[in-house]
Amino acid sequence: PNDVQWFELCNMYGLHLVDETNLETHGFDPLFLHPRMHPACQPEWLPAIVDRAVRMHARDKNFACVTMWSLGNEAGYGPAHDAMYAYLRSSDPSRPVHYEGGGSRT
Repeated sequence: PNDVQWFELCNMYGLHLVDETNLETHGFDPLFLHPRMHPACQPEWLPAIVDRAVRMHARDKNFACVTMWSLGNEAGYGPAHDAMYAYLRSSDPSRPVHYEGGGSRT
């Protein structure tokens, strides 16, 4: 959960977190038959999607429990993921960035 108390508890008890953007869009194309339909592939969605990574990083970058960033879950793959990845890598090169739909790109 995106609750500061959870992050503080994880820091206190030595738990590790994969911090994930709140990005899940599989409802746009449930069978993944039309990947270009996903918001991650649409230019008009780019600022809103990247903003999720920017805000997540700003909020959680100082929590030691965060050991990895995640670009979301079940959200296709497109230029928005590349942009989020680039932002997180440049802002925090010490932590890995993961995306289950990104394959070797993340």
